[in-house]
Amino acid sequence: MGFLRLLPSPKQYKESYSTIKLNDEIKIDDLVSNLYKIGYKRESIVNKTGEMAVRGFIIDIFPINYKNPIRIEFWGDNVDSIREFDI
Repeated sequence: MGFLRLLPSPKQYKESYSTIKLNDEIKIDDLVSNLYKIGYKRESIVNKTGEMAVRGFIIDIFPINYKNPIRIEFWGDNVDSIREFDI
């Protein structure tokens, strides 16, 4: 069901693919904007694939190809922590 909720075209997927690593400098607003562009829906908490939640310097993303959501924590504009978490 996750693939049916958010399945971008191959071209859109290639254009939107990005890698985020620890200590990368990323503006949170730019990341959120890019997630909107590829079809993520903003929620207060993530429960299913294709959703994202933004709370201060924390962004939770539930990609379609993951079993669990991803939490990205920022320190300013720097990526401080990336980890999967269980809903």
